[in-house]
Amino acid sequence: MTRVLFIGSKSLGLSCLRKVGDLSPASLVGAMTLDDRSDRRSALAGFEEHAKSNGLPLRVARSRSESEAQIAHFRPDLCLVAGWYRRFSPEILRAAAGGFLGIHASLLPRHRGFAPLVWTMIEGDHEAGVTLFSMTDAIDDGDIWGQRSVPIAESDYIADVLVKIEGQALALLDEVWLAILSKSVGPVPQPPVGATYGPQRTPAHGRIDWSLPARRIYDFVRAQSDPYPGAFTTLSGGRKLRIWRARLTSDRPPASPGSCIRLADGTPGIVGGDGIALQLELVSVDDGPPRPAKDIPMADISRISG
Repeated sequence: MTRVLFIGSKSLGLSCLRKVGDLSPASLVGAMTLDDRSDRRSALAGFEEHAKSNGLPLRVARSRSESEAQIAHFRPDLCLVAGWYRRFSPEILRAAAGGFLGIHASLLPRHRGFAPLVWTMIEGDHEAGVTLFSMTDAIDDGDIWGQRSVPIAESDYIADVLVKIEGQALALLDEVWLAILSKSVGPVPQPPVGATYGPQRTPAHGRIDWSLPARRIYDFVRAQSDPYPGAFTTLSGGRKLRIWRARLTSDRPPASPGSCIRLADGTPGIVGGDGIALQLELVSVDDGPPRPAKDIPMADISRISG
């Protein structure tokens, strides 16, 4: 029997752990997750509940060294990784004879690296996806065991696409997991061309560049909305306007990029670099609670400084 250690966090990781537990419960020797209680997306309580209910050993790693010590302790033949945000050392990657298989939220080789789904939407892709691949010393370049794709609708925000991706990750495990354990399938190399890389993102990367076309700004807003920190701009006086929901318009007001205007229906909008206005629907000021943009006095948001 293949000894499998599950490594992951967040909703995606918890769902994948449950799926593997359904498909091959006897193979699981344990699970490891992060102490990420400060993150609003944390699923730590769910991991703890699942482990307790199923008699599954669970370790909560607080550092890279601690996580690697736990991997060595479990002596797995194979590791499945989903929702993990730390690199593994080359030595640890070679510690499991069957390797480490990772679930990555993109159609590799596109969007290797950090925040793949965020970059997918920022760059205006019409399709997202999930890939099960072999992890290597390099960044997301290993052989592929399976892929599934989902369309990104014009009205989708990242929360909508996250749900789609999670569903496809589970469907992918349904397709290939047992065959992987029985060694009746093998991976294929990634295509030699088409690789792109996404750098690590920080909250500061959410600042909106109003010189970009309105379409690009709309994608930028959708990619970083709830449950992420949100795209933002700075008002005069240093106040921060965070945009959670917006809508493309066909309006071309006689105003310069970054100008805040009142649209025909009375709602506020901001002009993009191509002269097209982006209608604001849900915003927050100075990290206050999200509010309908129509309820914010125009005097409060009339001047954009960056």
